[in-house]
Amino acid sequence: MVRSISASMLEEATPLHMSSATRLAPQEHYRPSKNIPQATTEMSRTDRNRKRRQTKLVKKMQRQQSDERARTAARLDPKKKGSLEKREALKTLSKNKNVTILPQVRKDRRNR
Repeated sequence: MVRSISASMLEEATPLHMSSATRLAPQEHYRPSKNIPQATTEMSRTDRNRKRRQTKLVKKMQRQQSDERARTAARLDPKKKGSLEKREALKTLSKNKNVTILPQVRKDRRNR
């Protein structure tokens, strides 16, 4: 049986024994967290730019940490000094213009 009752009458008809706290929405009970996951399509332009800057900063810090670890390893172990020199040489070459760095081809000893 379907009745044609207006929605406002149904919403206002709450039982008397219900407290006002149970009628509140969850966001009215708790403070919403600031880290709500969002898709990139839902973000505003400033949010997307903020997220991009944050990821770039994290990658930069990771790169610096790996470089620092390589330097300390080269100081402690002279065998690893050559790999550090190669890494730094590649860095300086990649910064130069008109330089193309080809991928290193490794020869397999079994196929000789």
